[in-house]
Amino acid sequence: MLGTDRPRIVTQLRRILKDPAHGEAMRADLQDGLPTLPIWMQSVVREVLDAKPRAPRRRGRDSQRKQLNQPSL
Repeated sequence: MLGTDRPRIVTQLRRILKDPAHGEAMRADLQDGLPTLPIWMQSVVREVLDAKPRAPRRRGRDSQRKQLNQPSL
């Protein structure tokens, strides 16, 4: 796995684990099987399992205004 792949993999895993029908079962299976995964994969899966589910971000007028007023780098 390349370092540049990690964000894409984490995003995909989070999406899969949010599945209403099977997400909790897959989360439990990953947690139970974590020691059997390769070390590099354990760190990715831990990142996803340890993260609290995020509420969808709502972008109101204030957040859009803040983005427009931030200096670009």
